[in-house]
Amino acid sequence: MNKTQSTIGIFLLFSFFGLYLIYKPFLLSMAIAVLLSMATYSLTTKLAKVSGSRGLSIVISTVLLAVLFIAPLSYLIHKSAILFSETDFTQLNAQLKDFLNQGMLKDVEFLQNSSSMVNALKDYSAHFAEYGTKGLGFVKDIVLILIFFTLSHIYGMQMLEFFNSLLPVSKIHLARLFLHVSATMEVVFYSILVTAVFEGALFALITWFYDLDYIMLGVLYGFASLIPVVGGALMWIPVSLYVWYEIDAASAIIIALYSVVVISIIADTFIKPVIIKGINAKLRRAKTDINEILIFFAIVAGLTTFGFWGMIIGPAITSLFIALAKLYVDVCNNKL
Repeated sequence: MNKTQSTIGIFLLFSFFGLYLIYKPFLLSMAIAVLLSMATYSLTTKLAKVSGSRGLSIVISTVLLAVLFIAPLSYLIHKSAILFSETDFTQLNAQLKDFLNQGMLKDVEFLQNSSSMVNALKDYSAHFAEYGTKGLGFVKDIVLILIFFTLSHIYGMQMLEFFNSLLPVSKIHLARLFLHVSATMEVVFYSILVTAVFEGALFALITWFYDLDYIMLGVLYGFASLIPVVGGALMWIPVSLYVWYEIDAASAIIIALYSVVVISIIADTFIKPVIIKGINAKLRRAKTDINEILIFFAIVAGLTTFGFWGMIIGPAITSLFIALAKLYVDVCNNKL
């Protein structure tokens, strides 16, 4: 490396650090958008063949992704606004007091202590404010992801060729990495979508039986099911308590048992890996050799570590590591 190359390299590192500082708040949204564009690469390609226009296929893919994100959230916001406007809080307060004074609850000192209840409500109010802020941040992330998703589809191949020119990696190696990660992300994307709809539909079925708002509860359960371990409990516990108060204890117990046994144990633990395996076998465009159980745990690990978007990041990092490891072994053994 001569002096000119060294000087340019130093300035390049400084400029890269500057770019990092400028775009740091958007890096997660960019990464998610790129991974989602890889997951929908096959769909966009098929749409381009059918429509005869790549631009139109990108627009359709972006609209579908926007509907997938925005439609459920808009519905929940609409239903929440109606529920809030129709709620008689004076009557609700009286009913709550009656409920707390019944049965075993009347012996719970904390629930009967007004000052303790007020302090608890203040704490919950603070938490709700925090969740509201996170909710607004989530909406902002969705908007940014949709923008970067469109740009990734438009300029994705040019970006890939640019990085290929910078890295000492052949086009064949880079193409293998892209296909490996893209195929895995496609499986993950459709697996998450199908399982969320499936588990939400199961919960909607039991709530429909008891004449509850099954559409809203099903959508909420679909989102909650993405949270590992405690996700479903965030829905069936409050619903069971509501049914206990409004209907009877037997119905509440049936909903709780149904949610734990049918959804959490049978559907989430046993059927979910089968769904991932089926989608893996049907959609896989490249030989990834990633077991469906590994994809399942990568989703869970990603959610645990990175939060909601970890379900995309976890499998992507796992897939990239496996692809790089195999590529390294092949290069060392002179197979490529």
